[in-house]
Amino acid sequence: MRPLRPRRSPLPAAVRPRRAHPAPLQPLRDTLALAESPRGTLQWLKNSPNAALFASLAAFGEPITHQRLDQLPPSRHLHYLRHTLVHLGALPERDEELDRIPAWLDTVLADRPTGHVRLVRPYVHWDLLRRARRHAARRNRARSSAPAPWWF
Repeated sequence: MRPLRPRRSPLPAAVRPRRAHPAPLQPLRDTLALAESPRGTLQWLKNSPNAALFASLAAFGEPITHQRLDQLPPSRHLHYLRHTLVHLGALPERDEELDRIPAWLDTVLADRPTGHVRLVRPYVHWDLLRRARRHAARRNRARSSAPAPWWF
């Protein structure tokens, strides 16, 4: 008879239970554990680029913050990951449309001549960000002044 060996967990290291894990990521673990279809959850964890991005971020052991995510190149997977973490309460809410403009600007200006960068960057900060802030303020006012739902 062969000796029993512990089975390897099918979960990626980022979501595998450990003795110590970052407390802000607990809501994500809880949500994955409560999924209706464990097989679907495992497939998502194994095959999804979103799960791979999460695993690569969690592997470093540093806290996942908006500032840390802002340092990564923008992508739809990063946007999805951030939105998921905000929805689960692992990251605080922020105005994404407004806060993504500086990262977008850095990406756009990365391969431009220095003269163009010196001309465009102040304009974007003065005009585009000012308009975006004004738009965000109007949007927040509209949300706060919206009538209460009928059930209140």
